[in-house]
Amino acid sequence: MKQFILHVTDSNDVPTDLKITNASAFESSALNTYVGSFYSTDIDAGDSHIYSLTPGSGSADNASFKISKDSLFTNTLFNYNAKNRYFIRAKTTDKGGLSLEKTFTVFIKNSNDAPTNI
Repeated sequence: MKQFILHVTDSNDVPTDLKITNASAFESSALNTYVGSFYSTDIDAGDSHIYSLTPGSGSADNASFKISKDSLFTNTLFNYNAKNRYFIRAKTTDKGGLSLEKTFTVFIKNSNDAPTNI
């Protein structure tokens, strides 16, 4: 009977999911207001990810937001009465360069506006 030794080298796998916590902001929030945090599902244990907004289907409102590290922030002032849903397309890229893109809806919450006429 012969014995064999097998060496298995793990290869990089593409992230399997991309999600965001919260995904909402109040109207009239200051610029750079925190909206939510991205996180990735990846079968490669300990893999790190870089997040970005990317063009493509569902990216109509990307310019209204920006990403720093894993967090989404406002990049404009919102008015609930004018528009209360924004559509973004985000991308997660793992340390091996594989990526996954997904679209999200960011909801704008109504604030109690001050009276304009007495």
